[in-house]
Amino acid sequence: MLEKCGKGLIVFGFLLFSFCKLANGKDLDSVIIEKKSKLIVLPAITHSPVTRWGVGIGSSLLFKSKQSDTTIRTSNAEGLVLCTQNKQYLGVLGLNMYSPNETYILHWRNSFSYFPDRFWGLGNNTKQHAFEHYTFEQFLINPQILRRLYKELYIGANYEFQNVFKFGYNKGGLFDQENIVGRNGGIISGLGMSLAWDTRNNAFSSTKGVYLQLNFIPYRRWLGSDFHFNYVNVDLRKYISIYKGHVLAFQMIGLFNKGDVPIRNLAALGGSEIMRGYYAGRYRDKDLIAAQTEYRSPLLWRFGLAFFGGLGEVSENIREFKGKLKYSLGGGLRFSLRKHERLNLRVDYGVGNKSSGLYFTVAEAF
Repeated sequence: MLEKCGKGLIVFGFLLFSFCKLANGKDLDSVIIEKKSKLIVLPAITHSPVTRWGVGIGSSLLFKSKQSDTTIRTSNAEGLVLCTQNKQYLGVLGLNMYSPNETYILHWRNSFSYFPDRFWGLGNNTKQHAFEHYTFEQFLINPQILRRLYKELYIGANYEFQNVFKFGYNKGGLFDQENIVGRNGGIISGLGMSLAWDTRNNAFSSTKGVYLQLNFIPYRRWLGSDFHFNYVNVDLRKYISIYKGHVLAFQMIGLFNKGDVPIRNLAALGGSEIMRGYYAGRYRDKDLIAAQTEYRSPLLWRFGLAFFGGLGEVSENIREFKGKLKYSLGGGLRFSLRKHERLNLRVDYGVGNKSSGLYFTVAEAF
């Protein structure tokens, strides 16, 4: 555990040292960001149990749709090209945009992945060492647009197109034994509805407010999908400011699928955002429920600390949840890249049941 944390802090320290050398006594904001364009371009260094170390180039353009309106949250366009120690290759383009008066909110994500991964089978009780390797290549488009309906209540549309055009696995293994849907690749295409209540004061790291989002997406063959299923996502978050810079954050999440659900759309427990400490997808099934809490505290200068805990479980359907929850505990270090937008570098170490993981990334988990 200490060795893994040490590696993360070495890279973290190297980036910080580089920033400070560039700053040469100036405020760090003036070095990593252009005051007019607010563009950040940095070497991307990541770590997670899925990828191990990854390196690439990441960029984020921070802007407001109306500069004179200080009540609008900061919008951002981001890009990332990454290759990892596990020979995974990713390209991502994303946009989160808030219109004047926040009448409209647009989220857009495109990605391409070549991704060797692991599969333990379906269910909440799969064996720790009984996994198989597989590889997929995938292209994803996922736009979502929301319109203000009343105060902080938004309604909108959500579309997802995903083409898994290559899928490789060992014949006769878990994929064939459990007759896993989507093991030969295929296209999903779904158009659905989103409902959101959003009173957060910041899109990257909130200190107060509530966020509730409900997504319902039916995937249908008349939309070009090879698979027929329904997807429901419930995401509830609450942020409480305790004292200057001290924040308690809570999240509850539910993912529910019904129908002919391909493997890449199954609910997956673990990862850098929820149930940290587990390999992303260590437990997979149609449904997932999970909850986590996090305490965030300033430390000194641009550094902060965080401590978190979570509980979660997967199941074939909502009636099959047995209360056999997995746990996640851990903590991490934060470094502020941009104080005003509260955009942080994040190093977390999480521990679960016979599992642990180091995460080195940008922005808070939730």
